[in-house]
Parts: sequence; structure tokens; C-alpha cells
Amino acid sequence: MITVTLKNTAQSSTATMSDTQITTQTDVNPTITSVFLDGRNEIDVLGGNSQFTGDLGPGQEVTLSFLIRAPPEKAGIYFPVLRVRVRGGAEGGSPIRCR
Repeated sequence: MITVTLKNTAQSSTATMSDTQITTQTDVNPTITSVFLDGRNEIDVLGGNSQFTGDLGPGQEVTLSFLIRAPPEKAGIYFPVLRVRVRGGAEGGSPIRCR
């Protein structure tokens, strides 16, 4: 089992738009469209992919768990990659160390 926490560390997230007459302030939160644990052909991810989509507001966090299986004949350390896609942004990936 691998457990990760995604957290929006922003204090606030607003966008201010102004023209000659009106100023508008709007909340802007990242919208997560996909969370995927890539086993990189080393481990099998049995469950947990695509379990969360939605907005993550300032200071909010979500904890996700992934059920994995490492090959029993090959002991060692594995480095699956957690891939998070955010609407309007690039996909980010972070290696995770597993034993």
C-alpha cells in the first residue's frame, strides 16, 4: 500500500481582472483531472488510480491510497511515479521510493 497526500499550499488563490469601470476578483483553484501511479513496469498497481478529480482550494489536502504488488522473485527498491494532471497546466510527476 502506498499513501500520498496532495496539498494546495497557497494562502489564497484569486485572480483580479480590471477594466476602466469594473474590478472583479475571482477564486482560482487548481482542478485536478487525473491522479495516476505509474509502476514503470516494475510493480503492479492493483487499485487507486483515478480515485480523485476536482478542485483543491488553498490549504486543502486529499490523501490517496494505492494498492500495489511488487514481483515476489525480485526483492529491492522500486521507484513508481505519481502523475498528477491539472486543468490548464502541465502534467507533473514525482518518483516515490518503495521497498
